[in-house]
Amino acid sequence: MAGFVDRYGVKRPYAICFAAWCLASAAIGLMPTLWGLILMRLIVGAMEAVVVPGDVSLDRQQFYPNDSGTAVGFYMLGSKFGPAIGAPLAAG
Repeated sequence: MAGFVDRYGVKRPYAICFAAWCLASAAIGLMPTLWGLILMRLIVGAMEAVVVPGDVSLDRQQFYPNDSGTAVGFYMLGSKFGPAIGAPLAAG
């Protein structure tokens, strides 16, 4: 997916993948067979692949070169600590 982001920019691939991601996520509940569920999960996973290259590219565009590493670091920090903290809170 990084190639799509590099070639077409961030907005269009991100929007297309996000729409397909949402549709596949919604379709998971409609799947009557295991193979349909597996196919929808594969589509969700493939569409999620645009998130990291898209966000890193946006960080590089929006921040000064000396600050973009810090912005990417905070993004990566949040992507790891968010589920680690949020999952136990949601379950409790």
